[in-house]
Amino acid sequence: MDENHLRSGAPPDADTSDEQLYDNFRSTRDRDAIGILLDRYADRLTLFVYGIVHQSQDAEEIMLDTFAEVASLRTVFRGESGFKTWLFAIAQKLAYQSLRKRRHIFLPLREDMPVEADPPEVALLKEERNRLLYQALNEIKPEYREALYLMYFEELSNEEIQRVTGGSARQVYNLIGRGRAALREKLKGMGFDDA
Repeated sequence: MDENHLRSGAPPDADTSDEQLYDNFRSTRDRDAIGILLDRYADRLTLFVYGIVHQSQDAEEIMLDTFAEVASLRTVFRGESGFKTWLFAIAQKLAYQSLRKRRHIFLPLREDMPVEADPPEVALLKEERNRLLYQALNEIKPEYREALYLMYFEELSNEEIQRVTGGSARQVYNLIGRGRAALREKLKGMGFDDA
């Protein structure tokens, strides 16, 4: 969908880019636009934040706070990164603020985290793979876990991970490399030979 479609007053749809939806919301306060962004990212942001705060209610609250921040326009997307990267950076900042306020530490990831619906046989394989992956991720350093989550589950590039974490390119490269090595060792120790 092109920007002229949005400017013409037509409602946004699921094919509209994140950036176009945000621009549309920013210029017209169109609730449909922010609603589509919420639908796209609510579950993924909640899962990401859960990996930091380890409490589902807090994760959901922080996800909503992230969208409140976006909707309030207190923080404005300037296009210096992708919208998704910017959104995850806001969520990460709010999650760490929450941890500092509550003085929580990283706790183990739970094995009963939801997986997306797929055909039964695919869902079963995916669920087992995710269970093993989450179990192994739980046993590596939190900074490795965060970088690997952003890379594997959110498919962010190293540059985007750098923007989310605030680290240098070298730090992100090292985190991912060391995280992969640590994860591979944990998976091998769990009998997963293809790691």
